[in-house]
Amino acid sequence: MSWTRPVFQRTHWLPREIHILVEVLENDESSVTIKFSLDHYIDKQSSTYEEDLLFHCNLLQENTGVCNIFEADATNDDYINTLYVNWEIFPPGEKNIEHNVAYLISKFRNPTKEIQEIIADRVNFFEALNPIQYIVGESKFSQYIGAMLKENLVLLENVRYGNAIYILFENWKQLSKLSRTELLNSNNRNFVRITHRGNWKNKVVNAIR
Repeated sequence: MSWTRPVFQRTHWLPREIHILVEVLENDESSVTIKFSLDHYIDKQSSTYEEDLLFHCNLLQENTGVCNIFEADATNDDYINTLYVNWEIFPPGEKNIEHNVAYLISKFRNPTKEIQEIIADRVNFFEALNPIQYIVGESKFSQYIGAMLKENLVLLENVRYGNAIYILFENWKQLSKLSRTELLNSNNRNFVRITHRGNWKNKVVNAIR
């Protein structure tokens, strides 16, 4: 016999038996560099590649708070190099504004209209401060843009996720390696954080002065 009745549809997800591996890459008196990785590789030719990639990223993000994507044959040096920001330098000047805006926009994959407008606004604002050079992060820091006003005075902002601009003094390359949370919780006070509220640009100018 058979009959019809309302039921809740269920999908059962079986465990994938993926393990998180932990390895110490560097160790000195002040810090320890640890690599988290998964013992399961993803085949780019697989029909479920994007679904598997999302699953693996979520697995790392939820358990360690961080994630990145590497080739299966990546070396430990490849991992270590991504921990440090490499900055690309390009020239300021009113004649370069249009080119600089276009170049910074090109660093983003599928930039929204909002991001394009933010970048154009920031470049024009930075230009008014007479920078000696512009900087943009490489690799996973490609969403960071900034302007160097002096060797020890840098404006820096994450365009996609930023709700504030950072003014960094001294050792700005070291400070820029820290996450927002690490920077705000550190004892280092060689920076000023100004949120994008009200007339924040005037606050930036006053802080620089």
